[in-house]
Amino acid sequence: MKNIVCNFLITTILVMPLICSASGNLTIEQIDGHWVRKKYLDSLSSTRSQFSERPESISISAKNNRLNWTNYHESSWRRLLRIELSENGYVLVVGEWEVDSPVQRKILYIPFKPTMDHAGKIVSIEFLDDSLVERKKEPFIRLPLPLKEYANELLLVGQYVDQKGKLYAFSKEGIASWPNRSFSYELPLDFSEAGCDYFETYDPKEPGHYKRYGFKWQGDRLDLFTIVYDRDYFPIACEDHAFVSLVRH
Repeated sequence: MKNIVCNFLITTILVMPLICSASGNLTIEQIDGHWVRKKYLDSLSSTRSQFSERPESISISAKNNRLNWTNYHESSWRRLLRIELSENGYVLVVGEWEVDSPVQRKILYIPFKPTMDHAGKIVSIEFLDDSLVERKKEPFIRLPLPLKEYANELLLVGQYVDQKGKLYAFSKEGIASWPNRSFSYELPLDFSEAGCDYFETYDPKEPGHYKRYGFKWQGDRLDLFTIVYDRDYFPIACEDHAFVSLVRH
């Protein structure tokens, strides 16, 4: 899976100078997949922080004719009916929010601009108004896997050692293996309550039924923090000092 992320990053860099605007008829199958705001992906890679920029993604299923939108705090879906040509490019023809059989008078036409690589594959989409997305006229890039898995690969997955040589590991499947315990975890992307980067594991005894751990990259060092609640106007925040510092093994 790490190779998938690396190959995606390399391919994106290599094909960007070769892209061009799409022309001719498009099918829903050509835009099937997970599309994520490019500005967020760039920030994720450069800062190694899940909350340095606001995420937003669109998932399009040609099989189910459904379009799912989320900013990871809120989410919704629309019935995807077809793609039409327009004077300025293309429009997605969709139903109203969360209605499986939309009526004609409430159908929405969303203008968008797809961009192709030299092989004719659509590599980015820009939505030209804010009827669907919060960030109009920004490129959305197709990911080879869901954004949470992609972020986990970039930010945490790997083997580490602490100052005493004890092993810590985070897997692509979302399993943390520490010297005293192993547990499943997830990397949240909801920025609304976060005062620091963190991951969480289900625990009914903890606030909100999740045990949380903060983290921060300092150069080549990954610091892990105890989470404190309702501090400095943030419902979820990190303590001032890390409880352990890790380097890659």
